[in-house]
Amino acid sequence: MLKMSAVIRKSAIKSMKSNKALFLPFSLASIILFALEYIILSLTSNQYIIDRSPALGSILMIGVFFATLLIIIIVLYASSFIRKKLTQEFGLYSILGLEKKHVRRISLTQFVILLIINASFSILIGYLTGNFLFVLLNRLMKDTGAGFMDYPFDSSAAIVTLILMVATYSIIYFLSALKIQRLQSLDLMKDSRKGHGRVNNRWIILVICLVTLAAGYYIALTTKGVLDSLSMIFIAIFLVMIGTYTFFMAFLVFVLKMMQKNKPYYYQPTHFLSTSGMLQRISKNATSLASITILASGILMVLGMTLTTYRNMENAAEGSMPREYEVSFAPSQAYEKTTEEQLDLLQKFQSELQSTDLISNDLIETNALETVLIKEDHIYPLLELGQKQKVEQGENSFVVLGLKADYLARYPDDSIQEDQWVLASNLKDLSHWKKIYWKEGKARSVYIGKGEIIPPIIGVDALYLGLNSLEELQAMQRYLLDNPEAKLSTVSSLYFDLKEVQFENTVQKLADKRGFIIESKAIKKESLYQLNGGLLFIGLIVSSVLIIGMILMLYFKQVSEGHEDKKNYQIMKQVGLPIKLIKKTIRSQVLWVFFLPLIFALIHNLFASQIIFKVLGLLGVNNFNDYLISFTIVVLGFVLFYLIFYQLTSQAYYRIINQED
Repeated sequence: MLKMSAVIRKSAIKSMKSNKALFLPFSLASIILFALEYIILSLTSNQYIIDRSPALGSILMIGVFFATLLIIIIVLYASSFIRKKLTQEFGLYSILGLEKKHVRRISLTQFVILLIINASFSILIGYLTGNFLFVLLNRLMKDTGAGFMDYPFDSSAAIVTLILMVATYSIIYFLSALKIQRLQSLDLMKDSRKGHGRVNNRWIILVICLVTLAAGYYIALTTKGVLDSLSMIFIAIFLVMIGTYTFFMAFLVFVLKMMQKNKPYYYQPTHFLSTSGMLQRISKNATSLASITILASGILMVLGMTLTTYRNMENAAEGSMPREYEVSFAPSQAYEKTTEEQLDLLQKFQSELQSTDLISNDLIETNALETVLIKEDHIYPLLELGQKQKVEQGENSFVVLGLKADYLARYPDDSIQEDQWVLASNLKDLSHWKKIYWKEGKARSVYIGKGEIIPPIIGVDALYLGLNSLEELQAMQRYLLDNPEAKLSTVSSLYFDLKEVQFENTVQKLADKRGFIIESKAIKKESLYQLNGGLLFIGLIVSSVLIIGMILMLYFKQVSEGHEDKKNYQIMKQVGLPIKLIKKTIRSQVLWVFFLPLIFALIHNLFASQIIFKVLGLLGVNNFNDYLISFTIVVLGFVLFYLIFYQLTSQAYYRIINQED
């Protein structure tokens, strides 16, 4: 018994050494991925973050969910390459006389060794790297006071990470043991050389491919509004994922078979070898190519959104208020007081502050937020179903009602005519609006103003309508509420800058005395930095997980293809084909297979650009050029990274196929 245990242990270790080209990358990726898991788990319970940013914990928990899901899927998928390679060895062990239970024990020993080593390094590297990422997270939130001492070792995060690793590696071993139990010795030998098998019903899959891709792209291009985009983007992603898998499983195979049927083209030495070789590669690697495409698409999407959010953080924070301070009424007080009463009290307080020479750049604004139904250049009340017939194909939206005089106080403009209203939007295209139609066909000429008048905190797409008088504003409110007797709710605020920072306490006392609420832009900016900083951090973590997963899949695909192509390469040499032709054919196939996922990922993201931009509106991003620039930077960086990685992995591939048996 002891002798058999020693044989099993030695066989397991010897197998791992001989297959270090597979085990080392898998271990390295697994260590990094679960180190990231420890880091994000430890941050959710970090006391420094909880005390200063209570809402950030909830944001990070969203990141924990997505990161954990991706990590487990990637590790399980990567392990399938190792399992496939080891099946030949397991078959050999069976032929040499080992029972299946002994082969299973060899597999178990390997994964126990991997688990112990990888778990130890994951926790250690997670804690050490976590110190730096903890400081980075706080820097993203504009908190410069955080230090390494504020990031203690988190035993609960370590335990959860270990549990996840044990569960994941147990699944890996179970799948390996299942294959060993199910197949006979010769089957195990043959299984390592099998691809994903021939896909039946390719015509049905081809139709599914065309329908799902067309539907996903259509949703991405036609969805309007931020809230609709937020819900529809997940449906579009799901459809495109199905379309991607079916594209590689059926569409590419269909195209290559059409090329085979074109006899004048196909029966040429270069075309014959490249087409038949590509058909074999695509048939065998359809699933892995589709998975790499989806990972690459996710990397481009998440990094593009992350960089756009980062570049827009300062603008969103600055646009949260027109001045450094805001004085307003508590919501209950604002509801109880009429607009005239609010304005009267604010004007008196404004005069009091002006007389003390404490403030500058002061202005008072009155706004009301209503919901409307928009169709072309008409606005309608948002009616209850059944009360009146709703306007067909209308679009729900928010409208900020304000005064044109308030708009001009912020953005002086002599070209606005006296009878015109000001119309602006943070996200909508208003180029076709010349007039605005409302109550019973009434129309008013509009001047298209600056969308910055709408605060970034209104993350959905909205209109701003600057009317000529308070009476017009109230009349518009009654129309949109569809109730002439409705109690009108408006919010009036006084905005100003302080001449000296030390005057803040004096102004605060005066505001408290009059029953006002005073807010500073600095506090609002801090809240925005906490929200956006947390989302940025999640974006970076998720991007890191996706990149590691993609690297792992690309590497394993190149190595496994190298072993599969080695025999074909030797056969082509033996039948007398020119070495130059063989190398040219293989190189073109490798290039196509390697870069197809990148090309397809770029196409996915180009179609998705509009809907992604609309979703970013929730974070105050309202300039498409900002997103376009960020996305271009990400694409250029990613393509460069992809080229470098191609060079590295192709060297491993060519080294394998050139090895002599």
